[in-house]
Amino acid sequence: MNVAARKVQDYKCIMMLIASNEIAGIRRLIAASLRHGCSARSIVILIEQAIEGLYSPRGGFSDCDLNIAFLVKAIGGPCLLYALQKSHGLASDLAVRHNHKIPQLTPSIGEPSPEDTSQNMTAFGPRSKAATDPICKWYTRQYSDV
Repeated sequence: MNVAARKVQDYKCIMMLIASNEIAGIRRLIAASLRHGCSARSIVILIEQAIEGLYSPRGGFSDCDLNIAFLVKAIGGPCLLYALQKSHGLASDLAVRHNHKIPQLTPSIGEPSPEDTSQNMTAFGPRSKAATDPICKWYTRQYSDV
């Protein structure tokens, strides 16, 4: 078999492996392989190892991956994030904490004071957005007399 036919066969093999298997982190696996200059045959070997559970890429998460992991942790907690990290290749809790600033809210007993309300509103973003956003202006006007 000549070189060109073997390369075509390797690319067909890559497509068949991706189409017939659910591989966690396939985008990151292929991106890392291309970044390191791997050939099509070595990518096939890496995909086969990933299917068998012998290889998983580290890091290289996109903003979308990190946002999904952040939402999973916020809604389901760290145990759900861990389970989905192992089964679907989501980012870890440490990666989420490293890449996302988690706002600290000030709890209040009873009715929140204007200072608590203001502090909690500014914890979620810069003050300039709150000053230009009509909903934030309305909220501040409504609850500034509390």
